[in-house]
Amino acid sequence: MRYDEIFVMGGDERMRVVLAAVLAVVLGVALAMIYVGGFPQPGFFTGSDESHPGYPKNVTDSSGRNITIYRPLERIVVLNSDVAEAIRLLGAEDRIVGVSEELKKKKAFFPVISGKPSVGKWNKPNTERILELNADAVFTYVRWPGEEKLEDRLPSSVNVIRFDFYKAKTLRDELQKLAVLLGEEENASIYLEWHDKIMGEISSKLKDLKHRTKVFIDLRGTENERKTCAKGTGMDELCEMAGGSNIAADLNASYPSVSVEWILRVDPDAIIHLSYKGGYEKSDASVLKAEYDEVKRVLSLTKAARENRIHVISSDVAFAPSYPVGMAYISKWINPELFENMDPQAIHQEYINRFCRIKFNVSEKGAFVYP
Repeated sequence: MRYDEIFVMGGDERMRVVLAAVLAVVLGVALAMIYVGGFPQPGFFTGSDESHPGYPKNVTDSSGRNITIYRPLERIVVLNSDVAEAIRLLGAEDRIVGVSEELKKKKAFFPVISGKPSVGKWNKPNTERILELNADAVFTYVRWPGEEKLEDRLPSSVNVIRFDFYKAKTLRDELQKLAVLLGEEENASIYLEWHDKIMGEISSKLKDLKHRTKVFIDLRGTENERKTCAKGTGMDELCEMAGGSNIAADLNASYPSVSVEWILRVDPDAIIHLSYKGGYEKSDASVLKAEYDEVKRVLSLTKAARENRIHVISSDVAFAPSYPVGMAYISKWINPELFENMDPQAIHQEYINRFCRIKFNVSEKGAFVYP
C-alpha cells in the first residue's frame, strides 16, 4: 500500500493499518536484536541457544544471587586474587582481560595475569574502565566492594559474580560453581581429587582428637592491643579444621581487637600470626622473622612464647585453592605428634607444579612460614 492511499481511507480502517505497521516495525527490531546478540539480557531468555550448546547455565554465587549466563564468559575482570588463582587452576586465565591494581603487583605468582590492564583497586574499581574492556563478567569478594561501587554502576549485561575463595569450608563448592560458569569441570575434578586426598589425610588423623589446642590468631597490633579473627573468618575455619580452638571465636565482630592483658589471661597454647608481607614476591623469610620477633616480644608472657609455639604463615598459602598447604602447616604446628610424617613444603611444591602453570621452587624462593 502506498503512503498516499492511507489518507483516503476511513478513520477506523486507517487506524488499523497504522497499528499494523507499528507492530511490524517493533517485531522486526526485536527479531533483529535477538539475531545480532542484543538479547538475551539476564532474566529475559531461558530456553536453549543453538549457537551456544549447553547454555544457559545457572549457579548461585556465595552472596546468594542467582547467576544465569547465556554464552561462554570470554572477557573476565578479576578483583579478587583468590578467585584469580582458581581461574588459572581451571585453565582459563587467557579469558582475563582486566585485574585489580593489587593483582598487578603479584608478578612472581601471576606472571601472565599481572600483565593485564588495571581496573583500579580491589575495593574501589573503576567501572568506566571495566566497560571500556567490554567485560562480560566481574569476579569479586562477597562483601567487597559494596554494590554501590560495582553493580549500581554497571549495566545488567555485565555479570557481577561474588565468590570469596578464602574460606576453607566454602571453597570446594565455589570451585565447582566457577567450573560450571567457565565450562572447565574436568580441570576442577583433577584439582578436587588432589584437594580431597590432602584434606582427607588431615581429617582422618584428627577424628579421635580428644583435646583441642588453645590458639590465638594474631593479625597485627600494638604493645597493648591486637587484632584477631572470630568465628566464620577464613583463619578461624583453618584453625578449627586443623584441630585447634580459636580463643577469640565467640567475640562479636569478625575481626575484633583485644587487649594484650586479655590474651595473657586466656593464655593460649599456640599463637599463629597471619602475614600479608611474605609470599611469592619475597626472596627470603626475613620479613616473616621481623613479624615473628615483634609478636614474641609483645606476647612473651604467654605459654605459647615460653614453649616456642609461635608461628607465622603467609596469606599466600593460607587461602585460595592453595589452602590445603596452609592446613598442612597449621595442623602440624597445633598437633605435631599426629603429623610428624607430613611434609607441608612438599605438598606446596606439588600444588605449584600441578596447578599453577609457573616454575617456582618453594624451597629456594618466597617467604611462606616462619620458623
